[in-house]
Amino acid sequence: MWFYRFGREVCRWTVSLLFPVKVIGKENIPLEGSVLICPNHIGELDPIVNATSINRDVHFMAKIELWKIPILKKILDMAGVIPVNRGSVSMDSMRRGLKILKDGQALLLYPEGTCYETGDIHPGLAGAGFFVLRSNCLVLPCTIIGPHKIFKKSIVVYGEPMVMTSFRETKASPEVVVNAIMTEIKKLYEKNKHLR
Repeated sequence: MWFYRFGREVCRWTVSLLFPVKVIGKENIPLEGSVLICPNHIGELDPIVNATSINRDVHFMAKIELWKIPILKKILDMAGVIPVNRGSVSMDSMRRGLKILKDGQALLLYPEGTCYETGDIHPGLAGAGFFVLRSNCLVLPCTIIGPHKIFKKSIVVYGEPMVMTSFRETKASPEVVVNAIMTEIKKLYEKNKHLR
């Protein structure tokens, strides 16, 4: 993950000058152990906002279309990003993500599956629920409040980690799990949207 750390620092000192970010709840970010980080998704700069505000190695999941750009493909592979086909279930991607969590690392995915520039919170897809039910990870809800505009401050808020044991014990469906996660993200958004 040396390349990820290098890229994170480059973004922290360059992109952040143009797109400043206020981070709230940084103390809620687990610095070790298995955690699934779930932010809402408002724009293409979201991964940079998340990467530069989390001081640990994070594996991201991103749309497979990004791998069609040769130089970007190389960068994404070196940074440990996992490609996801949004139109269908990729078992290879799911296995890779699950291994990361079972190895006690951090995995970040955007449960909504696509960008919603208005910032409004939309229903999540079942993938996050899959990871929660098949690992012992915590879930870190996060909301990003924008929009991302040059020299205009964005806000990223990390909530308290969600302990998901009860969902596993009751054999909840992935959809039920994702709904609970999206509810927490929406609460964070509603509580902090006045700060933008």
